[in-house]
Amino acid sequence: MNAAFSPQPFDQAAALSELRTLGRRLDRQVTSRTGVTAPELDATLRLMRQLHTRVELSLSASLSSVVHRSLQARAA
Repeated sequence: MNAAFSPQPFDQAAALSELRTLGRRLDRQVTSRTGVTAPELDATLRLMRQLHTRVELSLSASLSSVVHRSLQARAA
């Protein structure tokens, strides 16, 4: 493992904000009837799915960490 490599920490609040922004964009794309194409809708939905998955993984990791610490505290 390379010690110089430091992945960016996941900013859950920013991801949720971006997810809301994408949701509003999707709403405008569908309701404005401006001739949005299926590939454009697919691209928006794909971004939303990617962000949602990252938020889920982040929440899962956080929950696992909390449960682990709680179990350690009870065992002590």
